[in-house]
Amino acid sequence: MLRFWFILAAGGFCSAANMATVKWYQRSAGQSISACARMQMLSGVAVFLFFLVKISLDAGRLTLGLTPYTFLMSFLYTCCSFTAYIIGIKAVVYGKLGLFSMFAVLGGMFVPAVAGILVYHDTVTVFKGIGMAIMLVAVVLPAAHMFREKSNLRTAILYVVAFVVYGLGALCVLVYQNHGSIPAAPADGFLALYGVLLTVAGGGMWLGSLIKEGKQISIQNGDEGEKPKFRWASVLLPLLGGIFVGLANYMSMLSLAPGGVGAVMSSSVLNAFAMIFGFLFGVLAFRESVSRMQIISIVLAVVSAALFAF
Repeated sequence: MLRFWFILAAGGFCSAANMATVKWYQRSAGQSISACARMQMLSGVAVFLFFLVKISLDAGRLTLGLTPYTFLMSFLYTCCSFTAYIIGIKAVVYGKLGLFSMFAVLGGMFVPAVAGILVYHDTVTVFKGIGMAIMLVAVVLPAAHMFREKSNLRTAILYVVAFVVYGLGALCVLVYQNHGSIPAAPADGFLALYGVLLTVAGGGMWLGSLIKEGKQISIQNGDEGEKPKFRWASVLLPLLGGIFVGLANYMSMLSLAPGGVGAVMSSSVLNAFAMIFGFLFGVLAFRESVSRMQIISIVLAVVSAALFAF
């Protein structure tokens, strides 16, 4: 059991580190559609190459073992992931990293936890019931507070949509890891294919935006007319973010596989760590201000995750 706690802690750190990498990338490369799509494309390349190398080292030969089911679930997960990224761009630009990460990870906690209980018959204890109730309160409190302020309405909507999309993405991983007798590739193959699909989606969006804007294909920072700066960040940060994404997903899939800790504990503990690390990145790295409501919500979410472990 202790092994899985380390796995989930590492997954939570990688998830939060990816969110911070997105923020750093936007500050150096700009917030245009082409720059954001380019990051997804390069992140997909990093995910694919990382797991391709891992598969080769583990198996001694290059074999992904892909099946139609693997392709379907990887495609659905890519759709959720890409949509979540686009939403995240807007949410982080107009809002706060710590608050966005809170909604994202809570969505990743709640949806698979409910599916684990209703579909996969995870044990429901009094502690878990209380934990789910506290989790809902942790989401509703800041959302209700922001909806009362007109200036924050757009940001609040983005946060709520992030909750839903991240939840659906986590559900795809849960369903895939519990496929039963359906032929499917291992987690490595699933994530390698995810990297390919992410590269195609990001690359298509990047090229489309460049054609629409009438720009030339170039790895360059800043908006048009600005002097390029921190050119290295246009490549290194997306690659680093891709590795973080791949590792976070891999840790999650390990804990959800048969013999793991189950959906309830996996989604709760991993995302609680992601919330804590995301909050720390936001405060320490980006000097984001912290509201009393945000602190209350984070404390409630951590308490909820702790209760899920019982």
